[in-house]
Amino acid sequence: MILNNSGNKIASSGVRVTNMTRIFCSFLFFSSTVLAQTAVIDGIVRDEFGYVVPDAAVTLFSHQVLIAETRTDESGTYQFAEVTPGDYRVGVVKLGFLISNGVAAEALEASERRGLDVTLQRERREGSRPVPRRIFVDWETHGNRLRRVVMPAAAGLTGSVALHLIVNEEGEPSAFVDDGSQDPRLVKPAIAAAEQWRFTTTALNGVPVQVETIVRLRFDSANVVIEEK
Repeated sequence: MILNNSGNKIASSGVRVTNMTRIFCSFLFFSSTVLAQTAVIDGIVRDEFGYVVPDAAVTLFSHQVLIAETRTDESGTYQFAEVTPGDYRVGVVKLGFLISNGVAAEALEASERRGLDVTLQRERREGSRPVPRRIFVDWETHGNRLRRVVMPAAAGLTGSVALHLIVNEEGEPSAFVDDGSQDPRLVKPAIAAAEQWRFTTTALNGVPVQVETIVRLRFDSANVVIEEK
């Protein structure tokens, strides 16, 4: 107990600390209770070929009433946090795509995390065809897009090897062989070198695509060259 100059009692510092602690604990309890009573809805927005769609407008509706809105990030991801339990629908709008009515999140429960991915269809002119995710291009054509090449050491080896390349949307290839009878002494260094190559990105209608092609390397003891055909 603490007395003032007049001899009257005043609240002790211990009481004040106790009261502040109680208030703080009550706040934490209230916050945790609120969070426990809400849910999370999140997901990824992609196009029909599996590419993520960044900067798309995402809306959350409940019984045709707008509850919240956000936008997808660079990875096509969106999230609605602290959503009260109930029935919802997620809609997505993006320029160049058909408007999506989205997907339903019915009977959302407290503390639940509901993943809802959305697929958008690209707008197309009448008679246009959908863009495939991967195309095959002969080496005579695609070899012109090679912008960085690393050749294996010949190391006295002779012969040739045919490599099957799949070049991703960033121009980075993975390599393998279709014919298991090819000389493994040539295959291993050829694949190691080819996977360090880099190509200019190939796009159809402005959409990057993967490219499949076949290239043949010839070892002539001192050098390794790319066969033109």
